Amino acid sequence: MIAENAIAQPTRLSAVIALTVVTLVGVGTMFALAAGQPVVAIAIPIAAGGLYAVYRLPLRMVLLGVFLLVLALEGLEYPLGDFENEWRVPMLYDLARAFLLNVSTVMGGGPIRLPLVDIVTLALFVLSMVRHPRDGWAGRQPTVRAMHMALWASAVVAGLLVVVGVAQGGSFNQAWWQVRSILMFPVRAVVLMRALDFTGLELKAIGRLLVGAAVFKAAIGLWFYYVVAPGMGYVPSFTTSHTDTLLFVPVIALYFAKALEARNARDLFGGFIWAPIVFWGLVANDRRVSYASLCIGLVVMLVMAPPTPVKRWATRALLVVTPLIPWYVIAGWNTDGKGVFFPVGVLRSLVVGEKLYAGQVDYRDVENIDVLYTWSQHKVLPMGFGHPFELFMPLADISSWFGDWQYHPHNALLWLFAIGGPIGFTLMMLPHAATLFLAARSYRASRDFNERVALLVCIVTIITYFNLLWGDMGTLHRTASWGAALAAAIAAKLAMKTGAWPAVRRMPREGEV
Repeated sequence: MIAENAIAQPTRLSAVIALTVVTLVGVGTMFALAAGQPVVAIAIPIAAGGLYAVYRLPLRMVLLGVFLLVLALEGLEYPLGDFENEWRVPMLYDLARAFLLNVSTVMGGGPIRLPLVDIVTLALFVLSMVRHPRDGWAGRQPTVRAMHMALWASAVVAGLLVVVGVAQGGSFNQAWWQVRSILMFPVRAVVLMRALDFTGLELKAIGRLLVGAAVFKAAIGLWFYYVVAPGMGYVPSFTTSHTDTLLFVPVIALYFAKALEARNARDLFGGFIWAPIVFWGLVANDRRVSYASLCIGLVVMLVMAPPTPVKRWATRALLVVTPLIPWYVIAGWNTDGKGVFFPVGVLRSLVVGEKLYAGQVDYRDVENIDVLYTWSQHKVLPMGFGHPFELFMPLADISSWFGDWQYHPHNALLWLFAIGGPIGFTLMMLPHAATLFLAARSYRASRDFNERVALLVCIVTIITYFNLLWGDMGTLHRTASWGAALAAAIAAKLAMKTGAWPAVRRMPREGEV
């Protein structure tokens, strides 16, 4: 008892440290003011206060706050609309730039080529490694060791591929841009595992966080679509960005997972307020990847779910509707894909391509051919990061608005295959495959409503993540990376909690019982 009280009470050393920090903050602020840098003078005490809050508050609170900011702000650091009709979301535009763009970009120069969000995440990761969780600061539920091995294997392989790429004449600057999010993914996943135990209360809190962020982003997109854009005299083809696919789809899947696992009317009808808003935001954003991910995810959830009343009802409805689907597709195939035939238009653009049916070559198809050709030129030794894809078939030069377009093809899955070859690609994607495996096993083993819902959403999240990788440079989106990291953390923790992954037991020594 005495020892515990001694730990809890402030010591002389802590008082000295506090006095030293206050003195350094005061001196730094005065120097900044003397140098004519008022922004820096304001930033120093704010940063010090933030670091103190990070140290004192539970890790889960700070980390979920960072996660919420990523979900709410990503995509808003750039103007919404096209090049002639730009709209910067008031107040949020500057906040998003300060939080998500490189510090060197925000400050107009300097060596710090990381955004504030990644700096904070790295600081939380380091703090979680050195600080003991006994005071409730961090989670204590054990985690599947194999997931940690997969995460760090992916990071090590990505780092080696940077070395291989630069050694073969690649640009380190471009390699850093290509690999940064891949290297940050294990950090995000591990710090989430250290922060949270994914108890029922924590899972409910995360669900509310996701719903709140999705409704917020949907509202911004709908305001832009129905109010701002008409005032500019044009109809936008999308609202926010591709990254919101991995926000909208899992949140809609959350509602359907609750319906499939429903224990009462509240579980079944509780999402009637927010689910339509999020779905409306998804439709206004109009991303084919979103539609495909949602459809695939719902089918997977329906197959995995036990024969609940909702599943039986949905199965009967599908049996009635299925014979009519081919006739519906045939009737709408040659239409403009609008109105009642909108789903057919989306299906046609996925199967045929956006422009091929109009007699034009689809840009993405040609780009994929060029990426596959690039891989064919590096069959033995992987190409590594830092190189552009090679042009087997010519493509339109879009460097006027995206100077590094050859370093970031849309299909990130094929591109990572070209960069790392079969072995490198497999190891970089290993954590996501492990997430699917552990989530599926844990779902079968769990009997808890919140856990089962969360695990179904994890599976849909990884399906959406792979689709986003295939469709639009998914490795560059922070929302996608954070969403996949959260899914990995939930699957790895609940696999131990539910017994889906057996705990490693020490063999008894000689003489022990």
